[in-house]
Amino acid sequence: MKNFLIITNDKKDPQYTLTHEISDYIEKKGASAKIAAKSMDGEKGSIIPENTPIDCVLVLGGDGTMLRAAKDIMDRQIPILGINLGTLGFLADVEKDRYKEAIDALIEDKFFIQERMMLKAVIVHANGENAEVNAALNDIVVTKKDLVKIIRVEIYVNGQYLYSIDADGIIASTPTGSTGYSMSAGGPIINPSASLISITPICAHTMNIRTIVVGPDDIVEFVIGKGRDEDILNAQVSSDGGAGIAVVTGDRIRITRAGYSIKLIKTEETSFLQTLNRKMSG
Repeated sequence: MKNFLIITNDKKDPQYTLTHEISDYIEKKGASAKIAAKSMDGEKGSIIPENTPIDCVLVLGGDGTMLRAAKDIMDRQIPILGINLGTLGFLADVEKDRYKEAIDALIEDKFFIQERMMLKAVIVHANGENAEVNAALNDIVVTKKDLVKIIRVEIYVNGQYLYSIDADGIIASTPTGSTGYSMSAGGPIINPSASLISITPICAHTMNIRTIVVGPDDIVEFVIGKGRDEDILNAQVSSDGGAGIAVVTGDRIRITRAGYSIKLIKTEETSFLQTLNRKMSG
């Protein structure tokens, strides 16, 4: 690899000190480094040069920065490497004090790539109008909008009714997202190399509902039901923790595997279990 683009979360590197240090190191190694024109702070995103050759995107930040960068480059299918400036860093797994070793490996083509599946979703409103939801590397989440009310969600898989829940919400997660919101809601930790969709309720008002795992090519649908008094319920749909899209009783959220994946670069033959042990015990 010879051409690098650096995307930085300017809350993690506010003066771009580490960003320029990494850029200078890449240039000294005889490769090319460009810094994205916008930061990854909040929802601003970044600008990917259209006519500039890019072999690799380096993302400086935490997993949230990685998620936003992944959306930005998914159409280009450019491999991505995360340099962790956050906390756990399941996605951005190169620690900042080891960036030189990682860059050396990239320039010398001593790396391998992991393909991570993504999800896409379409909201079919009760009035017949459709709205697309941003693709997700981690999860598509339906949550209640009213603080004091729960929502009722009907779950269908491939058009077949599965069950209904009264809960704070429900999560459709990729294996990559299993260490995110899904884990916080009590879902299982899944090896990210797997291909599947897990369905996990958030604070379900029942004792016998657990995560259900379906195949990667199954069609999962969440339908917003009526309240206990037959009233209209308000909820919202979000992708990877982004801004919510309002939905109400009768709306249907159809979730499927996306037709593209994210290419994550690994510079070490470290197993997921080794990474999990290091992150969870650190």
